[in-house]
Amino acid sequence: MIKKVLISTLLFLSIASGSVFASVTDNLKFDGYIADDAKIFTEETIENVNKTLHDLNQKTDTTIAVVTIKSLEGMTIDKANEEILANYQISDAEKNNGLVFLISIDDHQLQILLDKGLVGEIKPEELKTIIDDNVIPYFQTAEFEKGIIRGTYIIADKIADLKGQKIEHFGVMPKKKTVFDKINKNWLWLLIIPIVAVIGGFIGSMIALRHNKNNKQNEEG
Repeated sequence: MIKKVLISTLLFLSIASGSVFASVTDNLKFDGYIADDAKIFTEETIENVNKTLHDLNQKTDTTIAVVTIKSLEGMTIDKANEEILANYQISDAEKNNGLVFLISIDDHQLQILLDKGLVGEIKPEELKTIIDDNVIPYFQTAEFEKGIIRGTYIIADKIADLKGQKIEHFGVMPKKKTVFDKINKNWLWLLIIPIVAVIGGFIGSMIALRHNKNNKQNEEG
């Protein structure tokens, strides 16, 4: 049995299931633990994420596969994820300890699929929190690479911690986005301009007050 965990979606779109002659998962090209069909990652990112996930695999026997596709082309994300897990030997045949992190860019959907060996070890609500807090903020500004890197590394850390291990992060993990980071720059300028105007007015008033005071002292002198 495969455990499906739909942890979060962006602007969820209802995709009508229809007949297709070929599956979008048929010709994925894996480079290590990554199949970047949507061309999101740089070569440096692929190398660093692969090293990090290899370290996780060596220390915990757990495999995380990161898959990006341009579009589901009418397929449901559940079906696509199940095909990836079943057809690309993500999990160990005996331990069933694989995890697929699938992202469909044009459909604004992502899903984590746990094989049965991980069910019960990782709580779906914990994964949902990781995605909502670390991946979605980057996706909302179309910074897909950064969001996927951060989410993947934190999920890997979570698994390592559950196994009593600590893994190494290769490359730089993007920082967590704050509320300030999410503010549209155009809106930010609209906020800054009146603040600067108020400060400028206050400084101008203080200068004028000091000038008047000096003139009054001179007249009295």
